[in-house]
Amino acid sequence: MQYNGAPAVGIAVSMEDGGNILALGEDLKKLTAQLREDLPLGMELHEVSNQPAVVQHSIHDFVETLAIAIVIVLAVSFLSLDCAPGSLSRAASRSSSQAHSSACMPSASTCTKSPSAHSSSPSDCSSTTPSSPSR
Repeated sequence: MQYNGAPAVGIAVSMEDGGNILALGEDLKKLTAQLREDLPLGMELHEVSNQPAVVQHSIHDFVETLAIAIVIVLAVSFLSLDCAPGSLSRAASRSSSQAHSSACMPSASTCTKSPSAHSSSPSDCSSTTPSSPSR
């Protein structure tokens, strides 16, 4: 085996099934630090591949992407629901007549159908008092 053009001895360490790759990485760091201190003069210990570092980097990227996605979802939700800071207190301070005059809800004066006791459709105007807006 060659490493950087020089003859080398390779040692591969792999994890058993069901093990924790991050814990294995920490254990290998401790072991290689101890081995470096005990190596004879002229011998070097080099790491060719570090799978635990790749996994740690992937976990970090995932958590970062998840946090960004949560922020974006919350921002879009607040913007689309018109819940900017302070808008809830403004909505609560509006009078009931303003709250019921929302364009989303039918008013009693626009109802053209007769009320029906068995109607479940909002377009049947089964109630003369509109419910509060869903915003």
